[in-house]
Amino acid sequence: MVPPLEGDNLRFVKGADEALKRALGSGTTTFDLRNSGTGDFTTLIPTLSAILPAGTYGEIRKSNAKQGEPLTIEQGAADAKKVTLIVDDTTRGVAKVFAYALHAAGVAELQGKLSKEPNLILEVFRVPGGSGYVIPTGIYVGTGGTK
Repeated sequence: MVPPLEGDNLRFVKGADEALKRALGSGTTTFDLRNSGTGDFTTLIPTLSAILPAGTYGEIRKSNAKQGEPLTIEQGAADAKKVTLIVDDTTRGVAKVFAYALHAAGVAELQGKLSKEPNLILEVFRVPGGSGYVIPTGIYVGTGGTK
């Protein structure tokens, strides 16, 4: 199993939010999101909650919906925390949406450039026998956030 935080490499797997909180508590503010892979979409809100206060920070737009679903944090950090995220074109999936949401909210400095491809929400669906598949289920659109 991949650890959620190894050195400054943050991976969006089970436990990422708690690892991020521990790192922030110990004074770490720079996280490397390069070579991040798809990640687990269910970790997005909990990890954002470690850095951002409650509020809406964009929306997830789906092709078959008339309007997007808000990306809302119901219980977040008491105060927004400033972070630096190391990114490049290998920052994808949940990590890319995490970086865009924090940058749009004004709390993340990005070192490097993210790809210009859409900010896809990629979800992993497991099937019996240990295999599975990944499909795009939406696109993240940032708005800067509201409290």
